[in-house]
Amino acid sequence: LIPVHYDVPSSASVIAQARRVNDYFMNKYPDPLRVVPFPSRRRVYEGNIWTRGVYYEGLMALYGVDPQQRYLDYTMDWGDKFDWNMRNGQTLTRNADNYCCSQAYIDMYRIYGQEKMIANVTKCMENILASEEAVADWTWIDAIQMGMPVLIKYGVTMNKPEYFEKAWQMYNWARERFLNKEEGLWWRDKDFCPPYTTPNGKNCYWGRGNGWVIAAFARVLSAPTEPGTLPSPIPTISAAPRPRVLPSSSTDWHGASTPAGSMPRPTCPSSPAAGTASTGSASIPTVSSATPRAPARSRKKPSP
Repeated sequence: LIPVHYDVPSSASVIAQARRVNDYFMNKYPDPLRVVPFPSRRRVYEGNIWTRGVYYEGLMALYGVDPQQRYLDYTMDWGDKFDWNMRNGQTLTRNADNYCCSQAYIDMYRIYGQEKMIANVTKCMENILASEEAVADWTWIDAIQMGMPVLIKYGVTMNKPEYFEKAWQMYNWARERFLNKEEGLWWRDKDFCPPYTTPNGKNCYWGRGNGWVIAAFARVLSAPTEPGTLPSPIPTISAAPRPRVLPSSSTDWHGASTPAGSMPRPTCPSSPAAGTASTGSASIPTVSSATPRAPARSRKKPSP
């Protein structure tokens, strides 16, 4: 074997770059209430929906390696202005996009210990735990990253292992439907499961969606636990099969992780309704492999 040398950047240079990117964001969006535009849908979303929630996940992670009070102040202002609640104030939502913000709320609670930061998260989590239907909520694979770390982080923080089991049940439900275990890649939702294929007859995998799943594993494994221990479902959850299909090497963003040119750009699809996903042909529309675009999907997600 020929040894390969990698020029790994120093930790200081990585933090400097992360700080630069974050400074740009904080300077551009000083008001946490600022809405999130979505031009292709001709609408805007609230500032605590998943897109902004994911940013604050990153900000809290940045604080872990670059502890600056201004990061906490910025997050505190955001949480306070949204009353530490879910999107649209729907405390009992089961839509992972809408309670993704709870990841940052929990991190802030661990630092400050203020009840206001965790009160609505508790109500949301208790509602999910009590719902049998919630097992089938993650009907699109992005939801694994938006939702699973919340249950794990909450269970660890509040010493409630029942949330580990719930997270496992929800994850396993999605895995059994959307993971191609032979190729180690995930179909985005039921509309991309077989018999749907790309125009060149291959399986269709959404590159970013597969990235979300891997990010979820990292988030779960980084959840603080007692030294040397992990909640029992976590090792199983993190056992992701190694992908055998390489993503496109093209710099363009394609809808599929299979060879470039097989799919057009994605149109930011939404998930189908909870409980409808299935790998059985009876519930999956047949789409010709010659179809040049992804099938239309329902925009309905789990009820709030």
